[in-house]
Amino acid sequence: MGSTGADDCFNDEYAALYLDGRVRAIADIEIEPIHECHRDFLRSLPVRANLVVPVLTNKGLWGLLIAHQCQVPHNWSTEEIKRMQQSATRLATAPAIRDT
Repeated sequence: MGSTGADDCFNDEYAALYLDGRVRAIADIEIEPIHECHRDFLRSLPVRANLVVPVLTNKGLWGLLIAHQCQVPHNWSTEEIKRMQQSATRLATAPAIRDT
């Protein structure tokens, strides 16, 4: 959608967590203990559940691969998380990303 989110919601502290390989699976943004600016941002999309995995290259954190469930809460399965991580690894090795 072209949005990068609110700058005060994603700062260097969060970037460092994802650089370390953090995976974040939120089943329901309405009950998950997250910062209110993050909740408001997700509501504006509108998103009810999301899964975030880092796209890591040899140069560091390139970006985040994110899956959203917009209608209802969703408990992310181990298999879904594994597939997202595999997809992020494939993205990181794509020439257009690897060489940037």
